[in-house]
Amino acid sequence: MGRYIIRRLLWMIPVILIVGGLTFVLMHSAPGGPWDRDLSARQVDPTTQRLLNDYYGLDKPLWRQFVAYMIGDTNNKGQFKCGLICLNMGPSYRQRGFQVQDILFKPPTEGMSVLDSRFGYSMRLGVLAVLIAIVVGIPVGIISA
Repeated sequence: MGRYIIRRLLWMIPVILIVGGLTFVLMHSAPGGPWDRDLSARQVDPTTQRLLNDYYGLDKPLWRQFVAYMIGDTNNKGQFKCGLICLNMGPSYRQRGFQVQDILFKPPTEGMSVLDSRFGYSMRLGVLAVLIAIVVGIPVGIISA
């Protein structure tokens, strides 16, 4: 049983790499780019576009972008910025100036429990979704069999 669990855990590594690679390829094969147009139809001037590409590492080769996306890379200041492996999902587009993982995993304020934090709400929503899927899925599976 222990060998089975270890084998399954080791199989997670290539699966995560393949799913991450597919996601990366699909995002890069989509038409347009991040600076083409926004909802207000404003164009980004070429100088700003070059600066943004440099800041976000979009001027690097694709293999280097993929490594930065999955594992991480150093920024222009020489600081290491962890990638998806550390749950770094990048900057938030809603709350500018914040990283998504900082918003999700923000510690609860004083007087609040972990379940009252943003992560707690997400966790409760996920658990309820799984419970509903089990409660509905098992009877439907039995009936259809």
